[in-house]
Amino acid sequence: MIGLGGPLTIQHLQQQIQQPKYQHQHLPQHEQPHHAALPSRITINTNTKTDTNTTGTATGIGIGIGIHTQPSFEGVRFREYQAEIWSEKFEELCTFRRFHGHCHVPHHYNQNAGLAQWVKRQRYQYKLKLDNKRSTLSDERVRLLNKIGFIWNSHDAVWEERLQDLLAYKRVHGHCIVPSNFESNPQLAVWTKRQRRQYKKYQDGSSSSMTPERIAKLETIGFVWDCR
Repeated sequence: MIGLGGPLTIQHLQQQIQQPKYQHQHLPQHEQPHHAALPSRITINTNTKTDTNTTGTATGIGIGIGIHTQPSFEGVRFREYQAEIWSEKFEELCTFRRFHGHCHVPHHYNQNAGLAQWVKRQRYQYKLKLDNKRSTLSDERVRLLNKIGFIWNSHDAVWEERLQDLLAYKRVHGHCIVPSNFESNPQLAVWTKRQRRQYKKYQDGSSSSMTPERIAKLETIGFVWDCR
């Protein structure tokens, strides 16, 4: 490549990149041009082409400029911090599972409200992932949560939560017949009534949220379908 003043060398190109082409020190302040900030790193690649003439001298130099942007240090640190927090919450969920035998953290889990919020957030991020939207939930995280029996569907999670409430009721009272005016947990009373109604629809062949799996779980703990 030949410049107006002779051959263009690597040194000339580097000087042109590092220094302004014109000097503006004599211009008024309002007429000074604004120069964009140079990238964090510039590399220059050369590719010398040798002519096939008898002298064997190089007649052309191909020069390529590569601009490399370095990742933000703050961004890397933030991602590392997020990964550390995720791992900590996952370990808390594993501890919860070892103690309770399941991963159904209640929405209002007073013993660890942060874990309850984290579990809810994983379901939300999973929904974004299924919709091909930006999500913080990687395939590896999905695999780890699936491995410990995590429930992604929020409706299924609520059902399992109520089932655990019913088990707690049975441990205290010795049966699963929750009175309709059960003041300690009115949601449980409504839920048990709904299970009977959905079971009847299921038997009639109507649309129902009841499934064979749910029927088996309820019958295993002695649920009574007809309280009359």
